[in-house]
Amino acid sequence: MYTYDVEYFKRVFERNFIYIRTFMRNVERYRNKVALIDAEKDKKWTYETLNYEVNKLANALLKNNVKSGDVIVYQLINVPEFAFIYLASQKIGAINSPINFRLSSGEIAYILDDSKPSVFIFQAPLCETVKKALELSQHKPEILIYVGDEVCDLGISYDEFTKNQNLS
Repeated sequence: MYTYDVEYFKRVFERNFIYIRTFMRNVERYRNKVALIDAEKDKKWTYETLNYEVNKLANALLKNNVKSGDVIVYQLINVPEFAFIYLASQKIGAINSPINFRLSSGEIAYILDDSKPSVFIFQAPLCETVKKALELSQHKPEILIYVGDEVCDLGISYDEFTKNQNLS
């Protein structure tokens, strides 16, 4: 008679069936197939180019001392950077913590104090809300990154943060 071992299943599953492994398998299998489309900016990424974008961010995070187990909070609308962050954090072993872009400064402050992220990435138009949240919160993320074409006087732009990073 076989006894089902929940702990064994959990160990095997958590080691072998994580999303980043599936993504990397798809990079190998479907290298030149479209993986992501930004309809608003009429831009497409193949699995290969998406992997390059993810690697740029992962390398930038590592270069800035973000490590496995660190929390990355991101407050974005549906933009390609959402996917880049999700995958890059998995590549380096960081913890994803996406939050709703409609949250108030008080709600954001609560999340920052509760999750204690080392990185907070937000949509540039939310700059004033994020400033207020940082004033209210006890915890201050070490790295602040804004996404979008608008200028924000808080942190560094995503494009600047990932500029000149290794693609592999």
